[in-house]
Formats: sequence, structure tokens, C-alpha cells
Amino acid sequence: MSTYSIALCGFTKEQHRDIYSALKDFPGTECLYYDHLDGVLNENRRHDILLWREHEFTHEMVQKLADVRRKNAVVQLLVHVDDIPEGDVLREFAPYSDFIDFGEPDSKSLAGKVRYLLHKTECNASVLQGIPDAFFVVSRSGEVLTHNFPDAFEFPWEAASRPRHITQLGLPDWVVQALKNKVRKAIDDAEQQRLEATSCASHPPLTFEWRVSRISAEYALVLARDITDARHALNVKELEAERRRERERLQSLQSLTGGIAHDYNNLLVGVLGNADLALMHLPPESPVRKYVRRIEEAGVMAAELTKQMLAYAGKSRPDLSKVNIDVLVHELIPVVKATLKSNISFTKSLNGGDNVVAVDMFLMRQVFMSIINNSIESLDGAPGSISVSTGVDSLSGDNFADKYRNPDMREGSYAYFRISDDGPGMVPELVHRVFDPFYTTKFLGRGLGLAAMLGIIRSHGGGVEVRTAKGEGFSLTVYLPVLEFEENDTDQKLYSHRATGKVLLLESDTTSANVARNMLEHIGYSVSSALGLDEALSLLSGRNGFAFVIVDLNTVFVEGVSALKRIIDASSSSPVVVCSSLSRAPVAEKLGRGELGVSQ
Repeated sequence: MSTYSIALCGFTKEQHRDIYSALKDFPGTECLYYDHLDGVLNENRRHDILLWREHEFTHEMVQKLADVRRKNAVVQLLVHVDDIPEGDVLREFAPYSDFIDFGEPDSKSLAGKVRYLLHKTECNASVLQGIPDAFFVVSRSGEVLTHNFPDAFEFPWEAASRPRHITQLGLPDWVVQALKNKVRKAIDDAEQQRLEATSCASHPPLTFEWRVSRISAEYALVLARDITDARHALNVKELEAERRRERERLQSLQSLTGGIAHDYNNLLVGVLGNADLALMHLPPESPVRKYVRRIEEAGVMAAELTKQMLAYAGKSRPDLSKVNIDVLVHELIPVVKATLKSNISFTKSLNGGDNVVAVDMFLMRQVFMSIINNSIESLDGAPGSISVSTGVDSLSGDNFADKYRNPDMREGSYAYFRISDDGPGMVPELVHRVFDPFYTTKFLGRGLGLAAMLGIIRSHGGGVEVRTAKGEGFSLTVYLPVLEFEENDTDQKLYSHRATGKVLLLESDTTSANVARNMLEHIGYSVSSALGLDEALSLLSGRNGFAFVIVDLNTVFVEGVSALKRIIDASSSSPVVVCSSLSRAPVAEKLGRGELGVSQ
């Protein structure tokens, strides 16, 4: 049972004794006697209950009671007045007292009210201990009328044992000032106010939410709640939502880029195919040939851009071969040094270990030089340095796929090369955009750049990590899985044909179909065209004796492997040639090489 302090003011010694004897159920209760209320006000302590007797109500008495409450000298107040007051004095006095008695004081009655107030205090204390939040009743000027710190409440600031003012809660100055403003606003506007504060002194930091609600014209209730776990969960949820939006945005860009690249590729077939046909028909001495050659050269350059777009969209797969990253980097050092200006220093730190990965050499050189060029451009002609290092690392941890920007990446051992510069760096808000197609902090029209690089790395099963800050340079690390290389099937079947006979061409794109027909007819074949699977099967069933069948992969993509099986079965002994804008690996994957017996 708790110990309580009771102040008695204005009563006789006999009344003191009667009241004290009635408190036997509350052992340890302390009773202090004062001749005047000024003694309570002047003493620097707090009482749970004040019993105060006066002969009559006066405005001066009301002011003293207000001072007692304002000073937070007592929690509960019982007042006895001998004469019943007249006028508005009682109405002024009522808000400051829990009990008001009139007439000749009865010791037993007073003791019963004290017992009631003590029981009420104990019940309130039990209820408050069950509340997980700390609370304070605070006046407009910041005095703490009452407060409660639950046993389980972990308050990171050192508060006074019995704080009488908000400044004694141990809070930082800015929190004290903010709470004062919230208390005044809650009282004046009668609207709940809210404030968050984080204690960096605790480890880990704790975040608290303060809710301030009006009680009366002078007081407000302040609730303090530890929301560290809730805030962390919300931050994680928001971070996951942001990463999901980022993945969806990248997937949309990849789908858009892949679709454009496919359509663009079909147009290039028409441009380059007709240019080849024109060159076949033009005599060697024709002055027009040089213009056709220029068309062809422009088409080839456009085809390179298409390859980059397909790489970014993840629809171009590498032709893998074994390579040590140290060897790859070492071979490119002369090219890098030739690219650098004299005011840019270059250093390298090669691991020298067995950093063997399976990569497409051509694409990986393109990735390496793309990052080097990005570092050179970030220096913008100013003196600086660029460094290259290699190594092997075991990657794992939370948000693994998001951190390395590859949703299909798995934990494991990865070889890496890292390219760093001491340029101006980037603010965190812009980092996520460096892999967007055509994004640049320089001038417009820069191409796919790092976006295509990311697509290439993903197609290798790897990932990238960016480290940068404003004024602290830029570092980009490419991680590639340490994998055993699977040798390509070199037992390829070769077919030779005379430039005579019939050919079945299954191609849904009319531009590509016309170019292919013209080329085949130019070398002597007779061509039958089909725009869809049913038409092709109808022609094959007519026993037209086709020398071979050419099938565009996208034309039968919807029907899948079963469609190709039907074409192979219907073509009898005629070879089937599958054409695609994709590289060999994904074509074999789509066709199921082992299942269909397809040769590359």
C-alpha cells in the first residue's frame, strides 16, 4: 500500500487526532499540521490531500486556492467553511475543490471523506499503472498538476521524481517549447494537438508521440506514447511500397522499351533488307551505290541502339564464356587511359584471385566502358581521379534484390569490379533515376547509357550497387555470380541447299516477309508465304515438297512449343529454320532445345 501525505490547515488538535485515528487502514499515512494556508504555499512539497477550514468564503480565499492548485501543492482538496457564502463567491470557488462542507465541522464526517479520497487515490493509481502511456495534466503556463509514469514505460529523458513544471521533465528545449505551444493551442482552440519527438540519446533511438487535449480553460491533458515500433513498421511498409512502385515503374519502362525495340527492329529489317537487295541489283559502277551504303550504315547503327533497348528490357541474353574479371579489366586499361584527359589520374587495384565468371565478353566490355565514360563526364573537365578495383564478396541481407537492383538475384558468392570517381556526386533523391532510359544530369539526347548497362548485368544474373552523396564522388559496383560455365552444344547440324526449290515462309509482319521473300527469290528459291499457323499447316499438308520452312518466333509465340511441334511434324523431313531478333540463348530456352531437338 502506498504512503500518502495529508495536510490539515485550520482545524483543532482534537480534530487532527480524530481524523488521524480514522486512517488506520492506511498505515504510513503522514499528517502535517499548518496554522495557515500560506504555510502550504511556502513549503516546497506536495500533498495528496489538503483539508482546509475557514470561517467564511472571500475572494481572497478563492485566490489562495487557485494559487495552491497552480503551484501543484495538492492533488485533492477538501474545504470546510463555517458560514454559507452569499453571491458569486461559491461559484468561483467550486472548480478548485473536490468536497465543500458547511457548518460546524464533524470529525467523523471529515475522516470519512478523507478515507474516500484516499481510496479514490489508490484506485486511480491502480488504473493509471495499467495504462501504457505516460500522462501529464499541464496548465496553460506549463505547471504540471499531476503526472503518471507506468512501470513499463521507458522514458529516455531524466525527469524529476515529482515534476512541478514541464521544464522538469528532462525534455530537450525544443520539445518543451513545442509542447507549451501545443498546450496553449489545445486550450484555446479546443482541438487535439499532436507532436512527435525522437530521443537520439537512447540506443536505439526512441520515438514518442505526444497528444494534447483540452480539459478546461486553464488545463490540458498530455499523453506520451512510445511509437518506436509502430513508426519502424510504418517506415518499413512505406519503404516496401516505394520499392514496389520502383519495380513496377522499371517493369513498365522495360515493357515499353522492349515493345518499341521489337517494332523498331521489324522496320530495320525492311530498311537493311531492301538496302541489301538494292546493292544486289545495282551494277558495281553505279553512283547510287554509295548512297545505299550510307543507308545501310545508318541502319546498322540503329540496330545497335535496338540491341541496347533489348538489353535494358532484359530480352537480350548473353553468349557466355569463361573469363577472369581481372583479365577483362586489365585488357581494357589501355583503352581507358587513352580515353582520359591529362588532368584525370587513374589507379587500379586488382584482386589477383580466381574471379572467374561466365559473361558475354563484348557486352561486359560495353558495360565497363559505359561506367568509365559516366565517371569522366561527371568530372566535367575538372581535375580528378578515377579508380578501378576487383574482388569477390559473399552477398546477403535484408532487401537483397532491391539493394542490388535485380529482383531475380539470389544470395551467394559474387565477383565484382568497382569504378569510383571523386566528382561532385549525387543527392540521394536522384540516385534511383540514374538507370532510367535517356536520363542524364547533363544535356539531352544521351541514349540509354547506364539503363542498358543494368539490363545487361541483370541478364548475367548479377546486380549493381551505387554509393554516392553530394560532394563525395560516385562509386558503382557490378556484381556477377561466380558460376561454372556450361559449354554450348557445338554439335550443330548443318544443312546445305541448292538455290532451287520451294520455301515456306511463316512471318506475320508484312515488311519483314517481303524482304525475306525478295532475298530468297533473288538467290533462286520459290517462296510461299503464310501469315499465321493455320495457313502454314494448310500449305504443309498439300505436299508441296518444301526444301525447308522458315518460321518467325514471334508469329507462333502465343501458341508456344506445341505450335512448333505441329509445324515440325507436318514438314516431314524438311528442316525448320526459326528466326528471332533475340540472341541464341533465349530462343533455345523458348523452344526447349532438348525437347524439340533444335540446333542453334
